Amino acid sequence: MSKSEVQSRAMYFYIASVEANFERDGAIRRRTMNIVLELQERKITAAALNNAQLAITQRLFEEMGVDRESTKDLVFLNISYLGHMPRRAFHDMQPESLDS
Repeated sequence: MSKSEVQSRAMYFYIASVEANFERDGAIRRRTMNIVLELQERKITAAALNNAQLAITQRLFEEMGVDRESTKDLVFLNISYLGHMPRRAFHDMQPESLDS
């Protein structure tokens, strides 16, 4: 499947608000983060939630240096449906920019 075909395929988009609880300097800290879920089916499965948790954990490490062992809990506060649309529409991409 070409990159253009992948960008044209309609996906189900959600945004999840997640509270990350982690330990730093002997205290529990909290950070609220958002992550976009891009799914092929409308239903949100345990696997999709697990992938979202992994992505949040990775962002905590990249943005704040919080390692997996310091992450104490990830709490999904809200998941909002954004719509069913092609990726290029969601990302507001012009057709000519798909292959660049």
